[in-house]
Amino acid sequence: MITTYNTGEEYEGNEVHQTALSLYIKIINKGNAPASIKNISVGYHWNITKFNLFWIRYRLFWSWIRQQVVIREDFMCNIGEEKIKVYPFLFQEPTYLNSKNNDLYLKEGQIVSGVVYFEEEPSCGGAFPYPKKEQTKIKVIIEDSYGRKYTKKFFVPIVSLEEAQKYNSSFGTTLLTLKKNQDNKID
Repeated sequence: MITTYNTGEEYEGNEVHQTALSLYIKIINKGNAPASIKNISVGYHWNITKFNLFWIRYRLFWSWIRQQVVIREDFMCNIGEEKIKVYPFLFQEPTYLNSKNNDLYLKEGQIVSGVVYFEEEPSCGGAFPYPKKEQTKIKVIIEDSYGRKYTKKFFVPIVSLEEAQKYNSSFGTTLLTLKKNQDNKID
């Protein structure tokens, strides 16, 4: 899921917004040698609607979120009156007591799955994913320990910040929280 939301700030008279997204990814080592997952990047097309060269640049090319962000809580949902499903992270350590960390070293035929979370710095203008029927097209690149890259394009739902926070109450607030903590740090 992906969301873009207003931060309540302005920059040169423009509203400032921020984009965050989470993906539950399943990776299979289909090769004939063990490999580790080194990095995951996500790209999307900007929401530029003017018909000029600027529009062409951001509809033909991808805007990349190259670095994942460590989110403060696990992704989870209620699956009954007293049962909770906790989704494992792919890269970061779990916070939930009964969760285990994924091993990113995959032998031939081995499978791993988990959540990756991305959050962009605040921006303004059309620097957010282009919506199409409450979805947006993204491109995911997974890089292995040999430097090989694997690409897949697909659509993910665009949701409100409130909807995303039903699965993780820290969704969309990590960078802001880190900035506030850094500003309050005593030297």
